[in-house]
Amino acid sequence: MAVGTDANNQPLLVSGSRDRSLIVWNLDLENREEISSENNEVTDYKVGKPFRSLKGHSHFVSSLSMARDSKHVVSASWGIINKIITKYFR
Repeated sequence: MAVGTDANNQPLLVSGSRDRSLIVWNLDLENREEISSENNEVTDYKVGKPFRSLKGHSHFVSSLSMARDSKHVVSASWGIINKIITKYFR
């Protein structure tokens, strides 16, 4: 998982998955949605929605890192490294 900001300076999260994809999430921390729990001991919140799914790995994504300027993400799986550029985040 990597966090940064999009071109409009809004929070952005990128997650890697065992389904061999990266998911780019738009986060809305101001308008979070409460999610009910079964035992009401812990309150969870939905704070984002998937924006884009990026595919290209032949095995599950094992790591990723976002540049400080949030314009690039490098992801790795067993045997392949991908570079995702700015246009995917806009």
